[in-house]
Amino acid sequence: MNPANGHHSDPSAGGGTAPLPFAAAVLAGGLSRRMGRDKARLPVGDGRTLLERQIERLRALGPQELFLSARDAGAYAEFGVPVLADRFPGQGPLAGIQRVLEAMTAPLLVVLGVDLPAVEPELLGSLLAAAGPDRGVVPCRDGQPEPLVAVYPKAAEPVARRRLEVGENSARAFVEACVREGHLRLWETPPTWEGCFVNWNRPEDLGRLPAGAGPR
Repeated sequence: MNPANGHHSDPSAGGGTAPLPFAAAVLAGGLSRRMGRDKARLPVGDGRTLLERQIERLRALGPQELFLSARDAGAYAEFGVPVLADRFPGQGPLAGIQRVLEAMTAPLLVVLGVDLPAVEPELLGSLLAAAGPDRGVVPCRDGQPEPLVAVYPKAAEPVARRRLEVGENSARAFVEACVREGHLRLWETPPTWEGCFVNWNRPEDLGRLPAGAGPR
């Protein structure tokens, strides 16, 4: 299908040969109601927490800016990473994405949800390689976008802000709006990446990782 129309395509079809500067952010502003405790501080092995793991994976990509999105700007100070509190509190992950897009200076933003412990750096690198300076890439599975493992252009910030101002806070609906406006394209992920989208939402999810995706 034609990526110019926002339809699914291979990420190798986008981007240029020279890497673009980018920012990165861990989204850690959820209430963790189903988990019953702060997911960011859950252990994943080797004495690390989920938040430490995600910070390490984003740092390995070489971003020019690295942020944490959290409800409280004073949270997680021990990690030495700037923490951005939502400008639109209580509106979920989209509020975190908007706040980082607003604050960053780079043209692109890699976002990673704190509760996605199996995301491989290779997947993030593939998404980055597919992006252009004004157009990001969001992976899809069975036609459904995965907005918390994605690359967004700074140009998408006004779209997020306008939606949040009227209480339209669905991250997937935001992705769809950005595709329509030409800010994003979608990539249907191959089966080899399926394990990357394991999500830790409830206590019974703890330790659930695909084969080969243990602590590294």
